[in-house]
Amino acid sequence: KEKPSNQPVYTNPAELPSGFLVDGKYRLDGRIGLGGFGVVYKATHIQLQRQVALKIFRSLGNLSSEEALKRFRQEGTSASRLNHPNAVAMLDSGIAPGGIPYLAMELLVGRTLADELRDKPILPLSRCIQIILPICDVLVEAHAAAIVHRDIKPENVFLHRARFGEVIKVLDFGIAKLIGADVDTERPAMTG
Repeated sequence: KEKPSNQPVYTNPAELPSGFLVDGKYRLDGRIGLGGFGVVYKATHIQLQRQVALKIFRSLGNLSSEEALKRFRQEGTSASRLNHPNAVAMLDSGIAPGGIPYLAMELLVGRTLADELRDKPILPLSRCIQIILPICDVLVEAHAAAIVHRDIKPENVFLHRARFGEVIKVLDFGIAKLIGADVDTERPAMTG
């Protein structure tokens, strides 16, 4: 027999309070981002005492909830197939009791390339090369793993401040296309 939960009922993924427990293992520590298909929270894996970025599904826009959920799950599938230092690492995924679909990813510190460009609209050539080469490297690796990202833009490039310096990270594989006869025939088109 399950013990009743003392948590508030899940209603709006963008307004979950700090301390909210997802799937019995991730404690939310605060919201850090909001996108079309998910709300990203800084969270702690309770048992491992590891901080993660927890992306919780939310359906917005002109897609049906079912189509939006397919895209959300696609992000987890695509990212988990790619093991590269310049791709955000996917750690876990699931649907928690109460119907909360989530993806647990490595927690990044820093800012997006879009934020960098707002502060410095024109970057020196050397800085452009520092950013573009790792992006190209991860995309080559993604293509080798039969993944086409299809949404490379400054908002999906993160300038992560790692322990030993900056690491460029490619984010958001939500509309990535998995290539191959065994995959393509089962997936609807994700873009127009």
